[in-house]
Amino acid sequence: MSSIHTSLCSAVRIDVKAVRFQQFTARTGEPDCMIATQSIEVTLYDGKTFELLIHLEDGCPTLALGEPLVMPPVPVTEGETA
Repeated sequence: MSSIHTSLCSAVRIDVKAVRFQQFTARTGEPDCMIATQSIEVTLYDGKTFELLIHLEDGCPTLALGEPLVMPPVPVTEGETA
């Protein structure tokens, strides 16, 4: 399996969607199975969105949405204006 590394700049919103369960109909002669997916949707400063869909294995922890990020103030050096 390959790896993907990327970065999304200037995110203004992150939505973690609920886990979705779907029955998957297998090929003839094989048993049907259930799959679980969860997605993350990122909205960027310009309104464009990026969605990542994750197929979860049985026993995998699901994603949880945390508290909004609050940026700390940038320290001002003595003699500079804020």
